[in-house]
Amino acid sequence: MLDTSNVFLTGVALEALAQWSSTLKAFQQKLEKHFARSEARKAANDYIQALLSPVERKNGWQMAEQVGYVNPYRFQHLLGRAQWSADAVCAEVRQYAMEHLKSETDILAIDETGFLKQGEQSVGVQVQYYGTTGHLENCQVGVFMSYISDKGHTLIDRRLYLPRSWSEDQNKRKKGAIPEAIKFATSPQLAQQMLESAFKDGIRPTWFVALEVYGNDGSQAVVAGEDCQTTVYTHSQQEAACSYWMATLSSLRPSSAEG
Repeated sequence: MLDTSNVFLTGVALEALAQWSSTLKAFQQKLEKHFARSEARKAANDYIQALLSPVERKNGWQMAEQVGYVNPYRFQHLLGRAQWSADAVCAEVRQYAMEHLKSETDILAIDETGFLKQGEQSVGVQVQYYGTTGHLENCQVGVFMSYISDKGHTLIDRRLYLPRSWSEDQNKRKKGAIPEAIKFATSPQLAQQMLESAFKDGIRPTWFVALEVYGNDGSQAVVAGEDCQTTVYTHSQQEAACSYWMATLSSLRPSSAEG
């Protein structure tokens, strides 16, 4: 804990601020290669700064004002029209996280959250269960994967839940510019996709944690790692719903005989 009574005498705060600023710049430089145009690189760096700012509501206008923009158009262009790969940037963030947070007692955690919406234009929006209120709400739902260790934690992957009202409606798909490769998938199936992606990147967590719904999908699942393939089955008993995930992760970890 920083002793605030001596902070200006010792210069600890200034040293920490300089280190933090240097670390952030190094991280931003890792991401710059994913943005071909200088305008997009600048907007991406400013967007990260705005996300890390104390602005309470992270909407376009307030974030733009935080970094000195007169309007949110640069951010809107970055997120809606600029050419860059969100998946490639996500992979870069995941690799960075592994470099700095990896430990022998790490955890992968899956959870979903909703985003309340007033209209019907946001991709994936419909009246569906919203965990924050426990009621049906007009919202989007995202499934997220976090990496947790004794060194810290961060989000390393994400999937937007696309209900059938969107996945099977060609007009909505066209208007929302949804790639043809994106098909309907349940939340547990989205979690499975993220686990497979993490395994392919060499991530072998000690634990995997999630709500029971993620272990009770009612279907057979196959998890493919770099050096093995494990077939797992769901259980009908709700109290054992997540055990097959745990068995899968245990089988993917190297044994002591393998070093």
